[in-house]
Amino acid sequence: MKDKLLLLLLALIVLVVVVFRIDRNVIDIKEYIVHDYSIESDLSSGLFEELEKQNKDTKLPAKNINSALAKSPKKVAASSRKGPVKVLLITAHRSGSTFLGELFNENPDAFYLFEPLAGIQGEHSTLGCAKNPTKKLSLLRRYFECDTPSFYQSVPVLDVATKKLKLDKNRIIHGGKVKSRTSEMPSNAIEMEMPEHGRCARSNLCFRENHNWSCDTGICKVPQDKQSSDKLTGKKDGRCGCTPLDTSLMNEMCRSKKIIAQKVIRLCDIDHIAQLAADQPELKVVLFFRDPRGIYGSRRKLVGSRVLKPSINMTCTYYEKALDFASSNQDNFIALRYEDMSLEPLETARKIYEFIGEPLPASLERWINASKASSDPGEKNNPYSTQRNSTYTATKWRSENSFAAVDYVQKTCQSMMQKAGYNFVRNEQQLTDKTFPLFAKFPLA
Repeated sequence: MKDKLLLLLLALIVLVVVVFRIDRNVIDIKEYIVHDYSIESDLSSGLFEELEKQNKDTKLPAKNINSALAKSPKKVAASSRKGPVKVLLITAHRSGSTFLGELFNENPDAFYLFEPLAGIQGEHSTLGCAKNPTKKLSLLRRYFECDTPSFYQSVPVLDVATKKLKLDKNRIIHGGKVKSRTSEMPSNAIEMEMPEHGRCARSNLCFRENHNWSCDTGICKVPQDKQSSDKLTGKKDGRCGCTPLDTSLMNEMCRSKKIIAQKVIRLCDIDHIAQLAADQPELKVVLFFRDPRGIYGSRRKLVGSRVLKPSINMTCTYYEKALDFASSNQDNFIALRYEDMSLEPLETARKIYEFIGEPLPASLERWINASKASSDPGEKNNPYSTQRNSTYTATKWRSENSFAAVDYVQKTCQSMMQKAGYNFVRNEQQLTDKTFPLFAKFPLA
């Protein structure tokens, strides 16, 4: 009897060990997911358990905001600066900022990121722009430190048929456990944690085609494990139908550049932006504004009325607060207007590069002059093109919107428009009269 009990006990011990090993490999994935699914902390912190509550957390703690605003960073002299120049371009959806970003994308000495927050915000870029600030700021910090996250990571799971572990890239992590179906997760979990499918997941980079360096012909068709900086040619693959980017290569390229620039439309609370600047006194922030009547006309082509009017209201509210902030924080913040850039692109570029303490490359100056002289006719109707003529689009809205629509925007954004130097049109005649000026001198110029 004792022998049977002993054998039974040994069998139970073996069973427990086996189950523990499988459980450890399949469920407890903290060893395998270091920080790729967690932008600020690892799975042990209960990050995923908090997802359901985070949609309500659209503000940073008050003490952090007050601290940031109270001690806005002082100007850092170029001679005392260590490491690359960090530049944050803050703008709004359909604000004409693509050309602004190209001032860094076309600079061979810059590591440029186009809309890096697209991977963690599934909601409309404006309506969701004030949500999840902690995650967004943390991701921006990581990119500024050349610490690129992998959006998807192979996860070891137990194959039911073979009873063996295999790597599966398509599983989603929630609550420390591997989930094979999104129905097992809270409704907002993908929006909060996962990149939008088809945009970032397959390349490890959102909007890859809008980055010259990431579509380089020397690495475009090369497998991830064979990509290296010595293969770069400086020429862009036009279609950018490339293999996924290796994050180690991205970090290496980032560290090799004099400038790290990120263009963002999914961050629209000046308090959150001030918080990021407070932690990084060397950060240079460009606040970019556009006539909301032009934004309305551009968004109207892409979104329905359910999104259009609330998004304009949100943008103008942010714009007004940002204008007030920029007027009293001019050391590491600069305010620019799209209309001024469209008229004087080279002068605007010189102003930006003087602000960040770097020389304007001759190659970039040539590119600006060429862009101003002509644009690709085939790209003019592409709303996401980086080649459209910004002078052409600056006041195009006046011939595309009714006076009723323009009047709605003017009433919604009246205070902000006055602070930014925009002139109001009072009737249909003024709207269509191309000699009637739509803006005066920018008060913050």
